[in-house]
Amino acid sequence: MALRIAICDDEEIHHKTAINLISAWANDRGEIVNTSTYETGEGFLFAWDDNPNFDVVFLDIRMEGLSGIDVAERIRRSDKNLLIVFVTNIMDYAIKGYEVQAFRYILKPLQKESVYRCLDQIIEIQKDMQQLSFIFKSDGEQRKVEMSNILYFEVEAHMITVHTINEGIPFRYKMRDLEREVPDCFVRIHRAYLVNLRFIFSIRVGEVTLNNDNKTTLPIGANRQEILNQAFMRYHRGKIG
Repeated sequence: MALRIAICDDEEIHHKTAINLISAWANDRGEIVNTSTYETGEGFLFAWDDNPNFDVVFLDIRMEGLSGIDVAERIRRSDKNLLIVFVTNIMDYAIKGYEVQAFRYILKPLQKESVYRCLDQIIEIQKDMQQLSFIFKSDGEQRKVEMSNILYFEVEAHMITVHTINEGIPFRYKMRDLEREVPDCFVRIHRAYLVNLRFIFSIRVGEVTLNNDNKTTLPIGANRQEILNQAFMRYHRGKIG
């Protein structure tokens, strides 16, 4: 399956550089890519609203009109999965990047090493996500949920609820067994909650806020604060390069 990439930058020279490096990567890795270029954030959003089928968007942060941050915020209102790669001359936007779940930052001018490393990671994530599903039984029925759509798991009494982007589904299971089975991006923040790091919007003392439409807040156990802080930092480490 082709990797569908959008490039949004208000300078044509950066379009050409990005396309050349992406094409070279695809040739070296034996991958198929489809690239589309946009000179404004408004132009990209218009195309994306009409046909939201991109896997990743390379966004220049500083553009005339809508900035890359503005575009990313609009994307996240309806799409939590599109991979956002910020392309920038400076690194002053790291906090904003966390808020919109940026996958990675790449510094201008684009270099072969950083683009190759970014695309290699994207391919690995796609392969992992295609393989990673959570399968369980609820109300006598086998259910399958993609790990990438799970916000968090919640336990109450002997029941666990898997909270996805769209719904909550109860099932009977043990939290300690579940904790061993899910990927490393899930962290136990409380005796009752197992959270997907990729959906964390902010962390405060005793409370975490998720990046879903409702901005769900969950408590952090007293002995879990530092564990969560460290896991969050490890998760986001390596996104700049």
